[in-house]
Amino acid sequence: MNLVFFIVLIMISFIVVRIGGVAFELTGLEWSVSKFQALSCFTATGFTTREAELITKNPQRRRVASYLMILGHAGLVTLIATFANSLHQAKHWHIPLFNLAIMGVSIFIFNLILSHSKLGQKITTGIKKFLLKKEMVKPIYFQELMTTPDGSGIACLEINKKSAIYQKTIAQLKETIPDLNILTIIREGKWYNNPPEDTQILLTDSVILFGKINSIKNKIFKHKPKKTKKLNSVCP
Repeated sequence: MNLVFFIVLIMISFIVVRIGGVAFELTGLEWSVSKFQALSCFTATGFTTREAELITKNPQRRRVASYLMILGHAGLVTLIATFANSLHQAKHWHIPLFNLAIMGVSIFIFNLILSHSKLGQKITTGIKKFLLKKEMVKPIYFQELMTTPDGSGIACLEINKKSAIYQKTIAQLKETIPDLNILTIIREGKWYNNPPEDTQILLTDSVILFGKINSIKNKIFKHKPKKTKKLNSVCP
Protein backbone atom coordinates (compact mmCIF):
# COMPACT_ATOMS: atom_id res chain seq x y z
CA MET A 1 0.00 0.00 0.00
CA ASN A 2 2.88 2.34 0.84
CA LEU A 3 4.44 1.62 -2.56
CA VAL A 4 1.23 2.51 -4.40
CA PHE A 5 0.86 5.70 -2.36
CA PHE A 6 4.49 6.61 -3.09
CA ILE A 7 4.02 6.13 -6.85
CA VAL A 8 0.87 8.27 -6.76
CA LEU A 9 2.80 11.02 -4.95
CA ILE A 10 5.56 10.85 -7.57
CA MET A 11 2.96 11.20 -10.34
CA ILE A 12 1.35 14.18 -8.60
CA SER A 13 4.78 15.78 -8.13
CA PHE A 14 5.53 15.51 -11.84
CA ILE A 15 2.17 17.07 -12.69
CA VAL A 16 2.73 19.93 -10.22
CA VAL A 17 6.17 20.65 -11.70
CA ARG A 18 4.69 20.61 -15.20
CA ILE A 19 1.94 23.03 -14.12
CA GLY A 20 4.62 25.32 -12.70
CA GLY A 21 6.65 25.10 -15.91
CA VAL A 22 3.64 25.99 -18.06
CA ALA A 23 2.78 28.88 -15.72
CA PHE A 24 6.34 30.25 -16.00
CA GLU A 25 6.19 29.92 -19.79
CA LEU A 26 2.92 31.86 -19.92
CA THR A 27 4.58 34.71 -18.03
CA GLY A 28 7.22 35.01 -20.75
CA LEU A 29 10.03 32.59 -19.92
CA GLU A 30 11.44 30.30 -22.59
CA TRP A 31 10.19 26.72 -22.20
CA SER A 32 13.51 25.08 -21.31
CA VAL A 33 14.10 27.75 -18.65
CA SER A 34 10.53 27.37 -17.40
CA LYS A 35 10.88 23.61 -16.90
CA PHE A 36 14.19 23.93 -15.10
CA GLN A 37 13.03 26.73 -12.84
CA ALA A 38 9.82 24.89 -11.94
CA LEU A 39 11.85 21.83 -10.97
CA SER A 40 14.32 24.03 -9.08
CA CYS A 41 11.55 25.67 -7.07
CA PHE A 42 9.81 22.37 -6.32
CA THR A 43 13.01 20.63 -5.17
CA ALA A 44 14.76 23.77 -3.82
CA THR A 45 17.90 22.91 -5.81
CA GLY A 46 19.79 24.30 -8.80
CA PHE A 47 18.31 27.79 -8.60
CA THR A 48 20.88 29.79 -10.62
CA THR A 49 21.45 33.47 -9.82
CA ARG A 50 20.64 34.97 -13.23
CA GLU A 51 17.49 32.95 -13.80
CA ALA A 52 16.44 33.44 -10.19
CA GLU A 53 16.35 37.17 -10.91
CA LEU A 54 13.93 36.53 -13.79
CA ILE A 55 11.62 34.92 -11.24
CA THR A 56 12.01 37.33 -8.33
CA LYS A 57 11.52 40.49 -10.41
CA ASN A 58 8.11 39.41 -11.70
CA PRO A 59 5.09 39.28 -9.31
CA GLN A 60 3.33 36.47 -11.18
CA ARG A 61 6.47 34.35 -11.28
CA ARG A 62 7.14 34.94 -7.59
CA ARG A 63 3.63 33.70 -6.78
CA VAL A 64 4.09 30.58 -8.91
CA ALA A 65 7.51 29.95 -7.34
CA SER A 66 6.04 30.30 -3.84
CA TYR A 67 3.35 27.69 -4.53
CA LEU A 68 5.92 25.31 -6.00
CA MET A 69 8.22 25.68 -2.99
CA ILE A 70 5.42 25.08 -0.49
CA LEU A 71 4.09 22.06 -2.39
CA GLY A 72 7.62 20.77 -2.91
CA HIS A 73 8.46 20.83 0.79
CA ALA A 74 5.16 19.19 1.70
CA GLY A 75 5.61 16.54 -0.98
CA LEU A 76 9.20 15.80 0.03
CA VAL A 77 8.26 15.31 3.68
CA THR A 78 5.40 13.01 2.68
CA LEU A 79 7.61 10.99 0.34
CA ILE A 80 10.30 10.52 2.99
CA ALA A 81 7.71 9.52 5.60
CA THR A 82 6.10 7.04 3.19
CA PHE A 83 9.43 5.49 2.26
CA ALA A 84 10.52 5.27 5.92
CA ASN A 85 7.22 3.61 6.81
CA SER A 86 7.69 1.04 4.05
CA LEU A 87 11.13 0.18 5.48
CA HIS A 88 9.70 -0.15 8.96
CA GLN A 89 6.94 -2.52 7.85
CA ALA A 90 9.17 -4.66 5.64
CA LYS A 91 9.53 -8.24 6.89
CA HIS A 92 12.40 -9.16 4.57
CA TRP A 93 15.54 -7.19 3.68
CA HIS A 94 15.02 -7.46 -0.08
CA ILE A 95 11.57 -5.80 -0.04
CA PRO A 96 12.88 -2.22 0.53
CA LEU A 97 15.36 -2.70 -2.34
CA PHE A 98 12.55 -3.96 -4.57
CA ASN A 99 10.38 -0.97 -3.60
CA LEU A 100 13.27 1.41 -4.26
CA ALA A 101 13.76 -0.09 -7.71
CA ILE A 102 10.04 0.28 -8.49
CA MET A 103 10.16 3.91 -7.37
CA GLY A 104 13.15 4.62 -9.60
CA VAL A 105 11.47 2.99 -12.60
CA SER A 106 8.28 4.96 -11.87
CA ILE A 107 10.19 8.26 -11.86
CA PHE A 108 11.86 7.35 -15.17
CA ILE A 109 8.56 6.39 -16.80
CA PHE A 110 6.68 9.49 -15.63
CA ASN A 111 9.51 11.73 -16.87
CA LEU A 112 9.53 9.90 -20.21
CA ILE A 113 5.76 10.24 -20.61
CA LEU A 114 5.69 13.97 -19.85
CA SER A 115 8.80 14.87 -21.83
CA HIS A 116 8.77 12.69 -24.93
CA SER A 117 5.29 11.39 -25.65
CA LYS A 118 2.16 12.68 -27.34
CA LEU A 119 0.31 12.08 -24.08
CA GLY A 120 2.76 14.39 -22.33
CA GLN A 121 2.15 17.05 -24.97
CA LYS A 122 -1.60 16.71 -24.52
CA ILE A 123 -1.21 17.02 -20.76
CA THR A 124 0.89 20.16 -21.19
CA THR A 125 -1.62 21.66 -23.63
CA GLY A 126 -4.47 20.81 -21.27
CA ILE A 127 -2.67 22.47 -18.36
CA LYS A 128 -2.08 25.59 -20.43
CA LYS A 129 -5.75 25.82 -21.47
CA PHE A 130 -6.87 25.28 -17.87
CA LEU A 131 -4.59 28.02 -16.50
CA LEU A 132 -5.77 30.44 -19.18
CA LYS A 133 -9.45 29.58 -18.72
CA LYS A 134 -9.28 30.03 -14.95
CA GLU A 135 -7.14 33.17 -15.42
CA MET A 136 -4.59 31.83 -12.92
CA VAL A 137 -1.88 33.26 -15.17
CA LYS A 138 -2.48 36.22 -17.45
CA PRO A 139 -0.41 35.92 -20.65
CA ILE A 140 -0.17 38.76 -23.09
CA TYR A 141 1.41 39.45 -26.43
CA PHE A 142 3.11 42.82 -25.94
CA GLN A 143 5.73 43.58 -23.35
CA GLU A 144 7.76 46.72 -22.73
CA LEU A 145 11.30 45.60 -21.94
CA MET A 146 12.88 49.03 -21.45
CA THR A 147 11.76 52.66 -21.74
CA THR A 148 13.58 56.00 -21.70
CA PRO A 149 12.40 59.42 -20.45
CA ASP A 150 11.69 60.61 -24.02
CA GLY A 151 9.18 57.80 -24.62
CA SER A 152 11.44 55.56 -26.66
CA GLY A 153 11.88 51.98 -25.66
CA ILE A 154 12.45 48.34 -26.51
CA ALA A 155 9.42 46.08 -26.65
CA CYS A 156 8.61 42.53 -27.60
CA LEU A 157 5.58 41.60 -29.66
CA GLU A 158 4.29 38.07 -30.22
CA ILE A 159 2.64 37.64 -33.59
CA ASN A 160 -0.77 36.05 -34.05
CA LYS A 161 -3.30 36.22 -36.88
CA LYS A 162 -4.86 39.40 -35.46
CA SER A 163 -1.53 41.26 -35.36
CA ALA A 164 -1.46 44.33 -37.58
CA ILE A 165 2.05 43.47 -38.76
CA TYR A 166 1.34 39.80 -39.56
CA GLN A 167 2.68 38.81 -43.04
CA LYS A 168 4.20 42.26 -43.61
CA THR A 169 7.84 42.83 -44.42
CA ILE A 170 10.14 44.99 -42.33
CA ALA A 171 10.30 47.49 -45.22
CA GLN A 172 6.50 47.82 -45.18
CA LEU A 173 6.55 48.37 -41.42
CA LYS A 174 9.08 51.18 -41.73
CA GLU A 175 6.82 52.91 -44.25
CA THR A 176 3.99 52.84 -41.69
CA ILE A 177 6.13 53.62 -38.64
CA PRO A 178 9.28 55.46 -39.81
CA ASP A 179 10.97 55.50 -36.40
CA LEU A 180 10.47 51.76 -35.85
CA ASN A 181 13.54 49.51 -35.80
CA ILE A 182 13.24 45.73 -35.80
CA LEU A 183 16.15 44.51 -33.70
CA THR A 184 15.48 40.77 -33.57
CA ILE A 185 13.02 38.20 -34.84
CA ILE A 186 12.67 35.06 -32.73
CA ARG A 187 11.41 32.22 -34.90
CA GLU A 188 11.13 28.57 -33.81
CA GLY A 189 13.57 29.16 -30.98
CA LYS A 190 16.22 30.84 -33.16
CA TRP A 191 17.20 34.50 -32.83
CA TYR A 192 17.75 36.51 -36.04
CA ASN A 193 19.42 39.82 -35.20
CA ASN A 194 19.18 42.80 -37.57
CA PRO A 195 17.01 40.95 -40.11
CA PRO A 196 17.01 42.30 -43.71
CA GLU A 197 14.17 44.59 -44.82
CA ASP A 198 12.62 41.95 -47.09
CA THR A 199 12.04 39.64 -44.10
CA GLN A 200 8.36 38.82 -43.69
CA ILE A 201 6.76 38.63 -40.24
CA LEU A 202 5.27 35.16 -39.79
CA LEU A 203 2.74 33.59 -37.44
CA THR A 204 4.12 32.78 -33.93
CA ASP A 205 7.18 35.01 -34.48
CA SER A 206 8.29 37.11 -31.55
CA VAL A 207 9.63 40.50 -32.63
CA ILE A 208 11.90 42.66 -30.50
CA LEU A 209 11.65 46.25 -31.70
CA PHE A 210 12.81 49.74 -30.80
CA GLY A 211 10.92 53.00 -31.23
CA LYS A 212 8.44 55.34 -29.60
CA ILE A 213 6.34 53.09 -27.39
CA ASN A 214 3.12 55.09 -27.78
CA SER A 215 3.60 55.23 -31.54
CA ILE A 216 4.08 51.47 -31.66
CA LYS A 217 0.94 50.90 -29.59
CA ASN A 218 -1.18 53.38 -31.56
CA LYS A 219 -0.17 52.15 -35.01
CA ILE A 220 0.20 48.45 -34.37
CA PHE A 221 -2.71 48.03 -31.97
CA LYS A 222 -4.71 50.93 -33.47
CA HIS A 223 -5.20 52.18 -29.91
CA LYS A 224 -3.26 52.19 -26.66
CA PRO A 225 -4.11 49.06 -24.64
CA LYS A 226 -5.77 49.74 -21.30
CA LYS A 227 -3.25 47.45 -19.69
CA THR A 228 -0.04 45.96 -20.98
CA LYS A 229 -0.41 42.35 -21.91
CA LYS A 230 2.14 39.76 -21.00
CA LEU A 231 4.23 37.94 -23.57
CA ASN A 232 3.45 34.27 -24.09
CA SER A 233 6.85 32.93 -25.00
CA VAL A 234 10.43 34.11 -25.06
CA CYS A 235 10.86 37.64 -23.65
CA PRO A 236 11.46 37.81 -19.89
